[in-house]
Amino acid sequence: MASLVRPAVLLLVLAALCEARRGGRRRLGENNGMGMEGKGMDFDLEAVGCVPDDFNAFDMSACNATSQAAGTGMKGLLQCLAESLNLVDDQGLSDSGRDELLDSLSDDEQWQEEQRQHLELCEEMMSANLTVEQQGVYIMACWYSLSTFECKRSKMEELGASVDAENGGDVGQALVFMAEGRCLKGLMSRDSKEAFKTCKGEVGLDFGVLKDGFEYAASYLSAIQSGDNNVGPPSADSVDAVNNQLELMTQAINCTMQALGEADGNEVNFDTMRANLDAIEAPEWMKRTGQAILDECAGQEDTSVTGVLTCWHMSAAYACSSVKAHGLALMEPGQRPGRGGGRRRGGRRGGRGRGGGRNGRRRGGNGGGRNNRRRNRNQG
Repeated sequence: MASLVRPAVLLLVLAALCEARRGGRRRLGENNGMGMEGKGMDFDLEAVGCVPDDFNAFDMSACNATSQAAGTGMKGLLQCLAESLNLVDDQGLSDSGRDELLDSLSDDEQWQEEQRQHLELCEEMMSANLTVEQQGVYIMACWYSLSTFECKRSKMEELGASVDAENGGDVGQALVFMAEGRCLKGLMSRDSKEAFKTCKGEVGLDFGVLKDGFEYAASYLSAIQSGDNNVGPPSADSVDAVNNQLELMTQAINCTMQALGEADGNEVNFDTMRANLDAIEAPEWMKRTGQAILDECAGQEDTSVTGVLTCWHMSAAYACSSVKAHGLALMEPGQRPGRGGGRRRGGRRGGRGRGGGRNGRRRGGNGGGRNNRRRNRNQG
């Protein structure tokens, strides 16, 4: 598995917490797209897939019973697990507890390192304002979300490449990145929607083909996670068709950005993008997250439209894992996670505006996680 994206932008993702501390918890929890409704009380890394043969799943039965008896749902389950697995102590997240847990789950050093990267990235994205109890819920939810996301990404990359060695891996990853970044779907103004509708018609973008690609990816991943390894690969023609539509989507987005003054050819006007983003009617946390992603993308080497699209959609996918985990950690007692929805445009490594691969991943980030996590730990 490729190393994780670690853009500095993700450290700023949870400006949402400022809103939550002013009474915005309900909106954040309801709009977080959390796929962990608690009805089955599942936190099953083995079911996600991508675990080694010697994986030794931890026992959830006691925490499951406790949370069900108390009526605390998924949030209570994850808090109990984090404490019983020693991922948190009375000071906050525990590095030693993390390492001991990973050692107990498998002897596979590569897998351990991948999971350590998941947990460290979650820690870097964590708000310093969470209480110890909230930190436990957050780290478990974020870990599960990133593990699920990375497993989906790697499986779709492998599947696509097996059909089309040149483009298939990127196509498979693009579908995952686009789906996983959906928590930021609201960052589209009325003007941009109208411009995109016009540009879509001009370039001949067919969403029906993309829908077929998303539906296949969803059914394939669902079957794999349920233990069915006999799902046939897509045809080469199908992969090529989705690839072509992703190219057209990039063209439609470029056209839209030019209509809004956000681009001149393939060059991005970041000042106009920031102004337009600030004017959008959307939750403040979503706008702040978008602005932070935009700032990160403006600082990368490739600031062309295609380069920025790649950066945006890779960052959005990882950011949404943290947003969802914070949404669950901040839920009030008795509140149920909401469902997100929608899909956003994707980016590709190598400059055609689709969602990322090994060569496109960035590293960075310094400040909102490990060094700050113990500050204000008893604040809500």
